Amino acid sequence: MLVRSLTERGLSERRALAVMGTSASALRYTPAIDEVFPGVATPQMSRARLARQPTEGVGSI
Repeated sequence: MLVRSLTERGLSERRALAVMGTSASALRYTPAIDEVFPGVATPQMSRARLARQPTEGVGSI
């Protein structure tokens, strides 16, 4: 990784990212499983999705 090699040579991470022309958020980005494997749902994802989007009650309005 280029940022790591630049920071090992004494540059700060912020400066190394500026040299590369990228942001820290792009460096640390990890895609959600939905983006990597669309249409594949795990039981944990189903529970999490239901918790975010309840089907009944005040939260669904």
